[in-house]
This record gives sequence, structure tokens and C-alpha cells, in this order.
Amino acid sequence: MGRYVVRRLLQFIPTVLGTLFLLHYLTSMAIQFGGNPVRSLFGDRTPPEEQLRQMTEQFGLGDPCLQQKGNPCFGLFWERMQDIFLRFDFGQSLAPRRDVTDVLADALPYTIKLTIIAFIVEAVLGLAAGVLAGLRNGKFSDYVVRIVTVLMISVPIFVSAVLVQKFVGVKFGNWLRQDLDAPEWLGRGLFGAAYKAEFPWLSLILPGIVLGMLTLASTARLTRGSLLENLRADYVRTAKAKGLTTNRVIGVHTLRNSLIPVVTTLGLSIGGYMAGAVVTEGVFRVPGVGFTILKAIATGEPMVLIGLTTVLVLVYLVLNLFVDLLYAVLDPRIRYE
Repeated sequence: MGRYVVRRLLQFIPTVLGTLFLLHYLTSMAIQFGGNPVRSLFGDRTPPEEQLRQMTEQFGLGDPCLQQKGNPCFGLFWERMQDIFLRFDFGQSLAPRRDVTDVLADALPYTIKLTIIAFIVEAVLGLAAGVLAGLRNGKFSDYVVRIVTVLMISVPIFVSAVLVQKFVGVKFGNWLRQDLDAPEWLGRGLFGAAYKAEFPWLSLILPGIVLGMLTLASTARLTRGSLLENLRADYVRTAKAKGLTTNRVIGVHTLRNSLIPVVTTLGLSIGGYMAGAVVTEGVFRVPGVGFTILKAIATGEPMVLIGLTTVLVLVYLVLNLFVDLLYAVLDPRIRYE
């Protein structure tokens, strides 16, 4: 087990470096073809050249390679990696001028809350729907689950987020607030069209449900298929022949083995939440990591993008490793040598 963990940790190095170099190259190209992002701080005013040069150097954008279109800027990339991994210096944002670590510390709690809600929605509803469809194969409830999950998979998250905000957060929310005079925690909190700081958890439930829908359907269908496969296995017939009750056969034996592929989906879905959070947080105005990345893209802030993406990549890789190690807990036959 220990050697397996060490090997996986060593595999993190090329993955992280490759991902960050790709992002570094894209942001460098954006500066080379789009111009110095520091100029945007001055609006319509023309800054003095000396002041512009000093500020460009302070923000780590003074490398001559950024003036050469198509240059991959290898030297600048290694300097940034040394700053991040050796000195834990992620640079500064342009406006307002703050350390990227402070920006991340402010935004991360919102994304963590959103991820928790989305994970609960996916795990509870996805597993319940999958088990229901698997146990009632060919029945009405099975067809309902299969049809609904296909519809959910076919709708992109940016479409579902806008539709839910418009019809649930705006229309239904306005009806609650105006016609029924609902309490604020219900009308503005739970069914609000955007994040409200006075309702830090309630106003995240709606975007959390939208984010959880991103992978809920896949989890339900995978659970159904895995459960049906295990229900036909020899060990299930043997357990029934020994006189074990149906609840024990399904709850203890069948469901536990069926969860092995589902655990992979649940673990990897957190990475999907990080990608989907960019859209969901943007639509519902949640000041989390995704919304911060969206603003950094719009304003062209390379250090914010690289810093936040570094953290997200590391979180994704660690969760991947945790999911693999969890296999051995669910199935004692699995060993990592």
C-alpha cells in the first residue's frame, strides 16, 4: 500500500506540471496577442511609460517573452513554478491588488459549501434512484428513472442553471415573495435568484442542486446497471439458497459490491463540480472559486488563473487517490502491492 501511494504521488508531478504549463501558455498567448493587462487598470487614461513598466514588473508580467507572439515563455514558467511550490507565492491580482492566496482564502469557503450540497444531492438522490430502478427493473418506476436521467444528461449545465434561476429563483421566488408574503428565509434565501450573504447556506441550496444535477443522472444509471449485474451473480443465488433474507442479500452483499464503480463516479464528480462551479457560480453570483476564475478570465489576470487552477488540480488528484484507496475498504479482495 505504501509503495502504491508513493508511486501515485510521483505521478502527480508530470500531471500538475503539464496542466499548469498548458494554462501558462494560454495566458501568455492572451497577453502576447491581446496586450498588457496592466493597462486595463488605467481605463481610458494613458499611463506614463515608467509607471506602466514598474507596475508590469511588480505583477510579474515584465518578461520580454510576453512581447513575442507565440513564444512559450519557458523561463517565465519555471520562475512561476518556483514561486508557487518553493516559496508558496502565487502572485497578486490586478484589481484590487491582493495576494492570490488571500483571494483563494476568501473564495474557497463558498465553493466548499456548494460542493458539499451538490455531493449530498448526487449521492442521496442518485443512489436512491439507481437502487429503485435496479430493484424494480422493467416496472414503471424504472422507466421513469431512465427517462428522467436521459433528459438530465442531455441538458448542459449552463442551460439548466439559467432555466432554474429564471423559473424557480425569479418567477416562483417572486410569487412567494409578493403573492404569499413568504418569510425572507424562504423567498429570498431558499428560492432566491442569486446568492445572499445574509443566508449563507440557504441561498446556496438552489445552485447546489443545479451543480449536483451535473452528475446525478450518471450516478443513478451506473448504480442501476451495477446493481442489476450483481443481482444475477452466483453469490446472490447462493445467499438466497442459504435462506438469507432479501434485505440482507441486497443491503449487505449486493449493494456493497455494486458501489465499487459508483464510488469512482462520486469521487471524480467533485472534479466535475469544480468545472461546473464556474458556470453555476457565475449564474447565481456566488463569490466562490468558479466566479473568481470567471472574473479573472474576463479581466485577463494570469496569476489568479494559474494560482487557483493549481489548487483545484491538486485537490482533484488527491481525491482521485482517495477514491482508489477506498476500493480496498469496499472490497477486501482488492490489494495494492
